[in-house]
Amino acid sequence: MSELELADLHKSFGSLKVLRGVTLSVHKGEVLSIIGASGSGKSTLLRCVNLLETPESGRMEFFGQSLDFADVACGRTRESDKERLRTKIGMVFQSFNLWPHLTVLENVIEAPVHVTGMPKDEAIDTAEKLLAKVGLSEKRNAWPSTLSGGQQQRVAIARALAMQPRIMLFDEVTSALDPEMVGEVLDLMKQLAEEGMTMLVVTHEMGFARHVSHRTAFFHKGEIAEIGPSRSVLGSPQNPETQQFLNRVLNHI
Repeated sequence: MSELELADLHKSFGSLKVLRGVTLSVHKGEVLSIIGASGSGKSTLLRCVNLLETPESGRMEFFGQSLDFADVACGRTRESDKERLRTKIGMVFQSFNLWPHLTVLENVIEAPVHVTGMPKDEAIDTAEKLLAKVGLSEKRNAWPSTLSGGQQQRVAIARALAMQPRIMLFDEVTSALDPEMVGEVLDLMKQLAEEGMTMLVVTHEMGFARHVSHRTAFFHKGEIAEIGPSRSVLGSPQNPETQQFLNRVLNHI
């Protein structure tokens, strides 16, 4: 059963074509990793799924709702429909984007209280459970500036989970971390995968892609050049561009 369907997405920035007819399905409970060189369209795809960017054309089916991006681009889609979709799509970025003037706990409860109208007591209870889940209960009253990069990213994940999303988008969430902090974030993502969270993950962590994700898609110049079971794509890629990319990546490890 597909949780997310993307059909023929096209996205340009001026004369630069970033997505060239991307069609993709993500099944319920599936972890799909997206790999590829910088500028290949990976992050733009996630931003389109979360409606932070609007493709010029294409369709998205998610959570029983169909969205025609041409309608969105022309302003024919109601803001309430877009917001309803966004509340079911959690996104974690490369930069942590925590609010510096709020404590860890306040960061996690902010959106449930002010976006979905969740009662504050219920939001706090949910936040405390999530902070325990990410191993940061003792940091509930800390300021983000006092946390390590890995801790801040785990708070960012807890904040996204607080909205009870149907799918989680991860955009290079370990690339800004010191090497010793990468493992703690990847371990948390692996735990979410084991719990059945549907996840779309842009990553350079080939070990995570191979061992945790069910499928891997290789992006090249705005197109999906190869997609399939992760062990096949990463172990014996068929596309020459995939082979060249993996050779470059593995030679730098």
